Amino acid sequence: MQRILFVTSGSQSGKGLYCLIKNVTHYEKEREERRPAMITPEEPKVSAEGRYSVSQTCKALGIHRNTLHKYTVAGLIKCGFRRETARKFYRGSEIVRFWKAQY
Repeated sequence: MQRILFVTSGSQSGKGLYCLIKNVTHYEKEREERRPAMITPEEPKVSAEGRYSVSQTCKALGIHRNTLHKYTVAGLIKCGFRRETARKFYRGSEIVRFWKAQY
C-alpha cells in the first residue's frame, strides 16, 4: 500500500512539484505491534492515605506523565483535584490498586 506522505516544492528555484511516495505498510504494522507502557514490576512504596502529585505517581509506577494521563482519561486510575490549586493528585491506595490490576 502506498500513500503520499507530504508534498513539497522541488528545488530551491521552486521549479516543479515533487511528491514523496513511500511504502508505509511496514510502519503501520510496526506501530500496531507496540507494547503497552511497562509499569514497574515492584509494588510502589506509597502510603495508602497519602496524596501524590502527577510526577510522584509517575515515578512510583515507572511510567511517563502522558501515559498516566491516558490511563486517567480511560478510567483505569482515578485522580482527585486539590481545592486551592486545582492540581491533580492520586491517592496511595489508588496507585497500589491500579498497579495490582496491571499484574
